[in-house]
Amino acid sequence: RNVSHQVRQDGRRLINETYNESWWNKHDNDVRISNRLDEVDKWRKALEYTIQDVDREVQTMQSVKEQCERYLEHMRSPLDITLENHVTRDGRKAIDNVDDEAERELKKEVYVIDGIKRQLHQQVQTAFDQIARLTEAKQQLIRDLQDKHTAFAICEENLQLNEFSPNIGYKPDACRPIKGQITPEEWVAFSKYNKDRAEKEIYESTRLRESIFHTIGQSSSDLESQGKASEYALRKRLHELERSLRELEWQKKQTEEEILSNENDIDRLEKAVR
Repeated sequence: RNVSHQVRQDGRRLINETYNESWWNKHDNDVRISNRLDEVDKWRKALEYTIQDVDREVQTMQSVKEQCERYLEHMRSPLDITLENHVTRDGRKAIDNVDDEAERELKKEVYVIDGIKRQLHQQVQTAFDQIARLTEAKQQLIRDLQDKHTAFAICEENLQLNEFSPNIGYKPDACRPIKGQITPEEWVAFSKYNKDRAEKEIYESTRLRESIFHTIGQSSSDLESQGKASEYALRKRLHELERSLRELEWQKKQTEEEILSNENDIDRLEKAVR
């Protein structure tokens, strides 16, 4: 009886110790899972916010790209006008077909427009590539976010499990190493890399948008400046031609009057001879 009593007391003590140890182990693990949930949720929200930022930047970049394409399309009109000027001036004849300042300014205007078109085309291509990089970064964020949703759901399910949960059974070798499992540091580094990469692409996109706006503004300024230079050269050339034309008309009038005067003198001489 004494041995039996001792065995029963040892059994009860073992039950209590086991229950207490199991309860505290579960409590500690619940705290760890809860902390893990908070960490996963923090990164999940960070990734969601970053995806929203990337979406806004993609839309803004797409709008700027379309604006640059419209401005590039707008360059056709000034180029057609300048080429029409060249074709029209090719109709000059003989000595008037001269390589004057107006001709040089018009040629320079063609070069300026061609340079602007090349810059704008390059900016459009760069914007297209940047949108592709932003989209790629977004897809990587989305895949990471989906994994975070899955991990959050699993941790949330784990936190709700207890000894009274249904379908609870013994799982053999549950603590075996899983292939492809990584450390928490690697997990954080992976998500941080995706977030930093997206933020870097957003920064590069912002710089590119500023560059595109600067190119458009500089192009407008260069085109306007060269247009004024061409117009000034044409007006100056027109003034020279008008002055030469008036001079020729005056000389022609004086010559005709001199011819008429000589013809009158000849008539008078002929009458005097008769």
